[in-house]
Amino acid sequence: MADIKYCHFPREFYKNYQAFNSISLEALKQNKGVVKAKKQTSYYYDPLSFKAYDIVINSSIVEPVIQIGMEIKLQYREKPETPKPIEKVKEVIFRPV
Repeated sequence: MADIKYCHFPREFYKNYQAFNSISLEALKQNKGVVKAKKQTSYYYDPLSFKAYDIVINSSIVEPVIQIGMEIKLQYREKPETPKPIEKVKEVIFRPV
């Protein structure tokens, strides 16, 4: 038997993205000064997926939480079959009298 314990903190699951933006074609046609705006970075919380787990306790997560997990690996071996003892059969001879 082998077990692995782990703990994930919320900061590990924050992902970021930058929204798409482009320069307005109208601003280019009118020869107005175009100032490039810095793309704003947004963050979102992306918790662990429960699909790979057999059992999940308290799976309804509404806010970022510390997630504790344990992975248990078991290896089963079949018991070798013990041979049944052979019964000695006594030969009985029946003779009518």
